[in-house]
Amino acid sequence: MAETMISKPIPDSRYFFDRYISPNKRYAAEAMRPRIVDFELTSKCGGACTYCYASSPYFKGADMPTEQALAVIDDLAEMGVSQVQWCGGDPILHPDWQEIIGYAGEKGLANSVFVAGIVAPRVAQALADTPNIHLVGINFDTVDEEDFMLTHTLERVQGMKYKAFENLRNAGFHPSRIMPCLTLTKPAARSIERTLDFLVDEMGAGYVPMFVYHPIGEGGATELTPSLDDIRRAYAYRAEKLGQHWLRVGPTECGRFYCRSKFHVTWDGRVLPCAVLYDFEVGNVNRKPLREILESQSKQLCYDFEVTGECATCDDADVCWGCRANAYFYKG
Repeated sequence: MAETMISKPIPDSRYFFDRYISPNKRYAAEAMRPRIVDFELTSKCGGACTYCYASSPYFKGADMPTEQALAVIDDLAEMGVSQVQWCGGDPILHPDWQEIIGYAGEKGLANSVFVAGIVAPRVAQALADTPNIHLVGINFDTVDEEDFMLTHTLERVQGMKYKAFENLRNAGFHPSRIMPCLTLTKPAARSIERTLDFLVDEMGAGYVPMFVYHPIGEGGATELTPSLDDIRRAYAYRAEKLGQHWLRVGPTECGRFYCRSKFHVTWDGRVLPCAVLYDFEVGNVNRKPLREILESQSKQLCYDFEVTGECATCDDADVCWGCRANAYFYKG
């Protein structure tokens, strides 16, 4: 089943956009019943990024205990969550990642695994063999070597990311199921056109998520913040490559319904409404079962509030409402 899924091409980038605004996402948002979770298994990472919102140590850190991760998965399945996005830290650095993600697949959860980009052939094959993995995301910011080193501490990591694409394809992943994920810093914006050309035209990416840099964690350097012109240019060029519909959600990236139908669990058990909103913890699975946290904190997790300002009157407010993290970090 896994081989059939990962080798099947995703039609085009419109597929992802339509999933973001699907009737199921609309219902989940309005009913405040999350369907998606970002789940950290570990704080360890080998990406060597200087902008890391999670401040992940380079190949050091701590893991969520396997038993606890399995218990959280049981809660997710019971609550009707349908998709897990394994993030990090790098999930494949957890010693039991295959057991944990495989268990989620056995429980009927769809899995997307987002890695730093260091994927050896044996790991690529393990990802291909794990049940119900739909895609693998790879952090990939720029093709430019100088721009890369402005936001990373190790030059060799860039070459490893290219090799990761190759290893995943050799393991059976269709190119459209290898998702390059880009953090839009000022250095990355300088070479964004060349980067998108490479990812779409040469690597065959069906969609390239671009997340505007937030000054949080180790990434507190304001000189990495892209200008508004940088952001407009980047998203306009992506729309040229992948479709004008992406301009409807802009730097929100996922639209209002997807945003309201997901939440985040950190490696140490904190429950957040968004991966980068570390100041908005609503509970911890070490102290209270996840289902109880969601029942009592659903309004905060699902953003049950009235949007004001320019986002409220935007022509695209039917599918987008801005980004809470952008508003928090850049507007206070």
